[in-house]
Amino acid sequence: MAYTCYVASSTSGMDGYGRGFEDGLEAALKVVRESRELREAAMRIEYLLGLVKERKFEALERELGAFGF
Repeated sequence: MAYTCYVASSTSGMDGYGRGFEDGLEAALKVVRESRELREAAMRIEYLLGLVKERKFEALERELGAFGF
């Protein structure tokens, strides 16, 4: 599977986006490392993604705190 990474030449709003993307990948990697099997990791990551999409930042903060972030 191939992934394409888009990098903007402007540094204005993209710094925050880049940092958020990095944070998201770090969180996903931590979930993968702490999960016993791939299915468990996928379910946990999907749950976190759902919180982000629903803008449930308080619940997300609690979950990420439980992961040690």
